[in-house]
Amino acid sequence: MALCYKSCDNARTPMQWSSGHQAGFTTCIPWLKLNANYIHINAAEQLNRPDSVFHFYRQLIALRHRHPIIVYGTYQLL
Repeated sequence: MALCYKSCDNARTPMQWSSGHQAGFTTCIPWLKLNANYIHINAAEQLNRPDSVFHFYRQLIALRHRHPIIVYGTYQLL
């Protein structure tokens, strides 16, 4: 029982790559249980949806590369 409190495995699931068999994570049976939402929430779905978190972060990274002030700028607390 003490292991349940110390282990991180109870808060993890295999990476949800696709809506396919075992979420595209493995062809075997993973030791960690898949989250049931892998059919709707997965990496392939994020790549195909323009308003996804993946594409939002791509835009943020592009913005950071275009404007060095985001990395090297300073600010003054008011």
